[in-house]
Amino acid sequence: MLPAVLADDTSMTHRADPPTVVLRLAAEARIDTTPHAQPVLDDFIDMSLFGPSDRGHLREMAATVTPPPLLDLSDRQCQTRKALAYLAQQFGFLDATEDRL
Repeated sequence: MLPAVLADDTSMTHRADPPTVVLRLAAEARIDTTPHAQPVLDDFIDMSLFGPSDRGHLREMAATVTPPPLLDLSDRQCQTRKALAYLAQQFGFLDATEDRL
C-alpha cells in the first residue's frame, strides 16, 4: 500500500526486496478471562475439512509467502488458497488441498 501513496503508477517503483506476507494463525489468550488452560486453534478455527492433524492440538501455525508484486484479486485469492493448504499440510493436516477451501 505504501508505494501507492508515493506514486500514482506503482509499476514504475523499485522495491528493495520482494513483497512478503506472513500468514499466522494463533490462539494466544482466552476470550473469556477464566483460568482454564491456554486455548488451541481448534477452539477458534474449524480445521475439520482438512482431516485430522498428526500433531495433536496446535496453538500456532505460520508461513511466509513471497508472491509476485501487483497481483489482481483472483490471483491473490489463488495464492491465499495455496498458502493455507501448504500451511495446513506443514502442520500435520495431510488431507489439506486447495480444492477443499
